[in-house]
Amino acid sequence: MSSNDSTVSANIVIQTPLFDKLLSKFLEHIFVSTPFLFFSISIYLTISLFNSQIWIAMLLYLTFIIFDTAPSSGGRKVTGKFSIIRTKIVDNCAKYFPWEIVADGKLNENEGPYLFVCHPHGLWGFGTWMTIAGSTFMEKYPKINAYVATINISFLIPFIRDILLSFGFIPVTKTSIKSILKKGKSYAAAIVVGGAAESLLMKPGTNRLVLNRRKGFVKLAIQTGAHLVPVYSFGETNTYNMYSNAYIAIAQKYIAKILGTPIWTVVGDPVIVEKNQNPSQEEIDALHAKYVSALRTLYAKYRDQYDSDRIEELSFWE
Repeated sequence: MSSNDSTVSANIVIQTPLFDKLLSKFLEHIFVSTPFLFFSISIYLTISLFNSQIWIAMLLYLTFIIFDTAPSSGGRKVTGKFSIIRTKIVDNCAKYFPWEIVADGKLNENEGPYLFVCHPHGLWGFGTWMTIAGSTFMEKYPKINAYVATINISFLIPFIRDILLSFGFIPVTKTSIKSILKKGKSYAAAIVVGGAAESLLMKPGTNRLVLNRRKGFVKLAIQTGAHLVPVYSFGETNTYNMYSNAYIAIAQKYIAKILGTPIWTVVGDPVIVEKNQNPSQEEIDALHAKYVSALRTLYAKYRDQYDSDRIEELSFWE
């Protein structure tokens, strides 16, 4: 065989579908590990800069964090090239599972604002942030400006807080969420109401929600006139396995599934909310019941299509 023949043979081997699939999967693993990578880099940079000759710069940066009002005043608007980079990262994360958004509900940018109430939490809430920060959401709802509310302490971690803000995240506080919802009818905020308590209940094939006593989001919606949009990510609880040992579960250790698990995030029709600055408990309870009913209906509509391997139906634990 000639040298040219060898080259052709080598190229044929490298360009096989199997090689392309493995390379693609490797790159997707890298992208989905981005949150862990960002956190590690943040800790490393913080320690390194404090032990370097530019420690004063780090001190000034920490001072900036203390006085920066962006987290509490509605985050930061992401535009230009960074917006493209952000969506590229999120879209590649979405390919890992793979993930798909199902636009069941109709959202009009002139009829908001909207409060996306996302379920279930899972371990990381992949479905929620991929829904809001990815290009697919922008294609489905091009005129809705959505932000994701996440744990407050994240915005106290150097560098991480700025990455989160640039990705469209805000702290899950009344002040921050209200500042988004008051910007206009085309704005929306997304929250995962189950929180850490719900993440500890996760198990593949289950749909366990912490919602019965979570009514703060309902009161907030009434006070701002934000319509409640049920969002359910089928497959979210299948992305990780939790160890049965209680101590390890609290630490949220997990076993990742190597090839990824499909996630289908369904965005439902909004539950219409009448604005009232001082809602009574009866109003809050009534709207909460109406929202739960809408969520049950949304889940029942798609469970056989996207959750056929479930071992438990939708259930409310708290």
